[in-house]
Amino acid sequence: MIPRPRWVCLVGGVLALGLLPGCTSAAAGTPSGYDLVLSSLLSALIFLANLAGGLVVGIGTVRALVLFVRDLLQRHGGEVPKEAIRLSLGRSLALALEFQLGADILGTAVNPSLQDIATLAAIAVLRTALNYFLGRELRDAESRDSGRSVTT
Repeated sequence: MIPRPRWVCLVGGVLALGLLPGCTSAAAGTPSGYDLVLSSLLSALIFLANLAGGLVVGIGTVRALVLFVRDLLQRHGGEVPKEAIRLSLGRSLALALEFQLGADILGTAVNPSLQDIATLAAIAVLRTALNYFLGRELRDAESRDSGRSVTT
């Protein structure tokens, strides 16, 4: 196999997760030339995915709190606010879990060890189960809410 030029290996390493045939360490220039570029790109993506997840949780929490307080003040401290606030917060948490799982998956993209893969599998199972049950509870609550609006 003919070694590829350095720029092909660098670009290919970023686009194809470093899986281009013919890209040897000599073609990349250093023992881990395109791995370095790839790991830098993945670090940025992981940061962005974690940031997005954190922002979604933060914004969803603040929004739910504002709706809760507004609803309590309008009712003068009477009945606890409706389930819509809880559903809105639940949707935000479910979306944040997806971002966090994406960040975890990206974290194992370059040279994962068996320990990294096992940790990712455990995290994925826990987050997927949590997301499943949260989604099921949201669907149940929405169907109850829509059933109440149809009967009234």
